[in-house]
Order: sequence, then structure tokens, then C-alpha cells
Amino acid sequence: MKKCTTLPVFLLYILMFLSLFSIGCSLNTFEQDPKNAVEPPQKPEPSLTKATDGCIFTVIEIEDLEYPTLPVSIRLPYRVNPNNTVVLAGKHAYITTERHLHVIDVSIPQLPSYLTTLAFKDKIGKVLSSGNLLVVASEKKFHIVDISVPTQPVIQSTTYLPNKNGIKDMDVRDVHLYVLGEDNYSLYIFSLEFRQPRFVKSKKLGKRWWLLSPGITPPKVQQFQFPAATNSYSTIHEPLLSQRGFLELHPSAHGIIRSSNEYLVTNDSTTKANDLPIDSEKLRKHVGGLVVIDAYYSEEIDGAISIGSAAIYSFREKYRENQFEKGKKTFIREKPKISYDLVDGKMQQIENDPLIETVEINNKTYEGQITDYQISGNFLYIVNEKGFFSIFHFFSGKDVDKGKIEKTVSTTPLQASRPISIAVGKHHTYVLAMPALKEK
Repeated sequence: MKKCTTLPVFLLYILMFLSLFSIGCSLNTFEQDPKNAVEPPQKPEPSLTKATDGCIFTVIEIEDLEYPTLPVSIRLPYRVNPNNTVVLAGKHAYITTERHLHVIDVSIPQLPSYLTTLAFKDKIGKVLSSGNLLVVASEKKFHIVDISVPTQPVIQSTTYLPNKNGIKDMDVRDVHLYVLGEDNYSLYIFSLEFRQPRFVKSKKLGKRWWLLSPGITPPKVQQFQFPAATNSYSTIHEPLLSQRGFLELHPSAHGIIRSSNEYLVTNDSTTKANDLPIDSEKLRKHVGGLVVIDAYYSEEIDGAISIGSAAIYSFREKYRENQFEKGKKTFIREKPKISYDLVDGKMQQIENDPLIETVEINNKTYEGQITDYQISGNFLYIVNEKGFFSIFHFFSGKDVDKGKIEKTVSTTPLQASRPISIAVGKHHTYVLAMPALKEK
């Protein structure tokens, strides 16, 4: 006589199912813990469908500094915000848009090649490069992206700030990440030596600070108040003389800080790098540009303090009344020789508008607010919100004493767009731009 085994087997299946369901729920709970969250890549769906929207990646050839040219541009059908940036790492340019990271091969700058897109669940902003890693900022967290295989970027980890504070800005120096909180006074320092960044320490900043320099023994940070007068640059001479430089973190909405081992460049503290109104009286009173400071002009020599900045990139000097009356009032807006549109992940060449656009300086402002600039050697590469790209050549304080004078080498109107970020290579610069704002 056979025994009936159907019921016990059925019960065994039920028990196994319940066990697996319980394990699955536990894993799901673990993945949702913000401390352990690693967000998987999402399908790179374009965030826009209109051909007139999106953003533009433009290559500018600067082998001839007096006559930059635009060999090529790529239109990406993804929305950008003012916090998005472009950064170079090896032979690739990495671009952030509102929810995506894009990889473009620029090993042959005149023929850039779109490779891939990595999607994020939340909005992202600034991107930084550190070895084979990228650091991508979000509102209250940052992502570490492994780019050891550029064609296959992978989100390695996601880290929240303590107490889930918001991120205002960040910079990388050696193996440390410095994050400025949205309150403007909280600095968080992380070590990038581990797969999951480790929180090292936090520092409360003073209410009146402008400059931060890595200490002699990182991750210590020295805090400096920005010189209140042109004869007080000696207060910040030590980081420049030691060539530790300054972190590129800025507390204000308009201020931009750039630093190399030898130079510190900041916006003019009076106008905060805003454009100047075309008014002869106001033009005489304001500089409206960038200030370059080097160690020579911030050092005590024979007991006396050397004063002043090494150079000033000045809208006043560029467009002062007596030169503007006799000078150039119109520019020809450059258009890329070749333009590509990204469709379904592939680049398709599009026909350029054959018409040449003439840009005339209007009666309100000149080039618009400076949206970004980078320092490379003794040159500044600057973009303005009205679509202007300028190259400024400056000299060290010692060279200035020998009679060498800084000058704007060239100013080039770019295609009809608003540049928001620039990265500088050896013979080319790379610009990320959003659609141009309509003038009122």
C-alpha cells in the first residue's frame, strides 16, 4: 500500500518559498539603507525630445591663440543645469547633464567620438577627476564612478554627507575630497583611498572666509580671509610660496576661485565678475573682471610688503570708452565646421546653417557674466554667459616689473549658446553650453 506524500511535499515548497521571500525582503531593506546605497545604472533615456533643446559640447582649437577655431560640436539631447560641468581625464571628456554622465573620446580632438551615457536616479551637478575615479555631486550625496574602463563607467559607491546636509561645492586634492556644505560654513573631508570613501573629519568655517589651503600635513586645512585691500595680499603669501595653493571652493553665488601651484585667480571683489554696463561713468569706476595674484606680489621683501596683483583681466581695459569708440563693435559668431546630433546613442552629422551671424555689442552690457574660467600656465581661458570665449595672457610679478604687460589675446563669439563650463587641454579647450537665454 502506497503512502500519500503529496501534502508534505506541498508544505515543503511553501516553506522554501517563504524563506526565499524573507531573504529577499532583508536584502531589499539593506540596499535601501543610505549608508550602503549604490545606485545602479539606469537606461540612458534622453531627458528631452525637442531638437532645439538639450546642450552642446564644443571643441575649440587654440594652437593659434589669436585666432581660435571651432572644428566640431556635438548636440546632446539632455537638459543641463548651471551646476553641470565638463572635466578631462586622460583622453576622454566627461560631461554631466541633469541626470546623466556622458563619456566622449577626445584622443583626436578634431574628431571627438561619443562613447556612452551613465544614468542616475537623482539630479547631479559637478564632476571631478581623481585617477581612475570620478566624483559626481548630487544634492545631498556624492557618487564615486569607476572609469578604469572608460567605455563602461560604473557607479562604485554613493555617500551621504553627515546628517544628510546638502552639497554646495567640492574639490579633490591628492587622495582627499573636500566638500563644502550648503550652509556655507561646514567643510567635510573624505579619504578616497578606499572603495567606499571614508569620512575623515569636518571643520566649521568662520563666517567671513574666502580661501582654504590644504595644510602641510593633509587633510588639515588652513583658512584665510580674502584680502580686504589691494595692499594686503601678503596675508595669503604662504600657500603660494609653498606651492600648496588653494582649494577651488567658493562661498558666494557669483565667486569663482581657480588656483595653480604659483597663482591664485579670483573674481574682482567689487563686481564679482559681473559684466559692466556700457556707461562711461560707471566704466571708469569698476574693474569688472578677474584678479591674478602670485607669490612675488604677496611676499615681504627687505621688510617691506610688495603690494598689488600680478595682473587684472579687466572689462574696463577691454572696452574703455576711448578704445570702444574707435574699436570693434561687432563680431562674427563662430560656427563649428562640423556638427553632430546624438540620436539613439549614435552621432549623426547635421548640416550647419550657412548664414554668418554678426554679433553687435548692445547698449546694455558687454559679454555677460563670467560663467567659468580655467588657468593653465600663464593663460586664463574664460567663457561668458553671452557666448564669448576669451584668452588672457598674464605674467608673473617679476616679469611685470621688467615691463611685460598682460593682454587679452583674443575674444571669440561662440555659437548661439550659453557656456557654463570649460576644460583645457594642450591645444584644445572643451566647452559645455546650454541653450542661449533670450535677451529681454
